[in-house]
Amino acid sequence: MTFEYLKSEISDYRTEAKATQKQAENYRTAVQNDPKLSDEYKREEIQHAGKVFKEKLVNLKDREMVAIQSRKDTLVRDLFGYTTTDPSNIIAYRDAQDRAERLENQAAALTVLTRAQQSGDKSLASAVLLRAFDAGWDQVALAYGENNPGTIDKLHELNAVTAMAGSDFQRAMDYASFY
Repeated sequence: MTFEYLKSEISDYRTEAKATQKQAENYRTAVQNDPKLSDEYKREEIQHAGKVFKEKLVNLKDREMVAIQSRKDTLVRDLFGYTTTDPSNIIAYRDAQDRAERLENQAAALTVLTRAQQSGDKSLASAVLLRAFDAGWDQVALAYGENNPGTIDKLHELNAVTAMAGSDFQRAMDYASFY
């Protein structure tokens, strides 16, 4: 799944949510204005329908969040994951992560990254990239990207997807049940 596909998928969910909200509003109005129905039945029907419409909106919102998280997980795995089953490599990667976590500033991270790349230590370089991403050290990411084509684009996409996951107010409004 690409970022453009994800944005399209989210747009589709939100379009469906708006249609559901409009359908709920129209249904409520129709029930309220039906002279053949008793007031008690109207209240019960509106309450029941409200639950059904709200459930549909919650489902759409959940599907959006799953799509965002899925793309984010893929990008994190591509950028920072280590896909080996060799026990010694796994231990080396964990050690590299521990070492990278202790880096306190961008200058130190650049130094460690340069040494890791010069010696071919991919696990340390990847761990330093993760630390840089978490800390917002853009110079480290750029230095890593010079030797790893496609990394910068993936980091930009990860930033965008992370921002999408955090825009709770807009999401709450898009999936609100005003029933």
